[in-house]
Amino acid sequence: MDDSKGITMAAAKFVYKQLIGKPDLHPLDIVEQHDLWMVDEWTHLGMCIVVCLENPKLIQSLQKNPKILDSLLGKIIKLSNMTVDPELIRELLPLVIEAHFTNSV
Repeated sequence: MDDSKGITMAAAKFVYKQLIGKPDLHPLDIVEQHDLWMVDEWTHLGMCIVVCLENPKLIQSLQKNPKILDSLLGKIIKLSNMTVDPELIRELLPLVIEAHFTNSV
């Protein structure tokens, strides 16, 4: 266990739901069991790239519909099993798209 890491709000909600009615469970045990520790910044960046590569049609539609960023964010959260910081992804995703997928947009 790495005490210097945190968990996301989504992971905290998941842990809370797991604890309801189970007083013998410890929150850290649930975090460890489900590997819910927040990932580092490089992993955030990598997941942005992977999701963009897997969803070229969404990237192409981004200019017409900026809300597609929310869809991509959801896909990244799902891919990460709730271990990414959504605010960091909101910062990184447009940068990744601009730097690596501008020909698609």
